[in-house]
Amino acid sequence: MPKKIIYTVLIVLVLAAIIAGAWLASSLKARKYSVVYLSSKEIYVGHLHTFPKLVLTEGYVLQSAPADAQSGQPSLQLSPLSGKAWAPAKIYLNRDQILFYGPLKEDSEAGRAIKAQASK
Repeated sequence: MPKKIIYTVLIVLVLAAIIAGAWLASSLKARKYSVVYLSSKEIYVGHLHTFPKLVLTEGYVLQSAPADAQSGQPSLQLSPLSGKAWAPAKIYLNRDQILFYGPLKEDSEAGRAIKAQASK
C-alpha cells in the first residue's frame, strides 16, 4: 500500500514539474515581441504566451494605410490595441486561425515603431 502512495505522489510531482516548465518557457518567450499572422489577413504584434492557451498581451494591430503621395506605395501602421475603446487587455487566439507566428526582429520597421511609441 505505501508503495502505491509513493508512486502516485511521484507521478503528480513529475506532472507538476512538466506543467511548470512549459509555463515558464512560455513566459520567457513572451518577454519579446512576436508577430502573429491570421487566416483573416490580420497581423498582430505583441507578447505571445503559448501555454496553456495562445494569448497576446500588449498588442498592436498592423494596418495598411493609404498610398503615400510621393512614393505611391501604401504604408503600414502599428496601432496599439490598448488605445481603442473596445480593446481588451489580452487577446485569446484560436490556433486554427493562425497561419504562422514568430519573433519580431528588433531592427525591423515594426520593432522600431514599437520602441518609438514606448519612449513617448
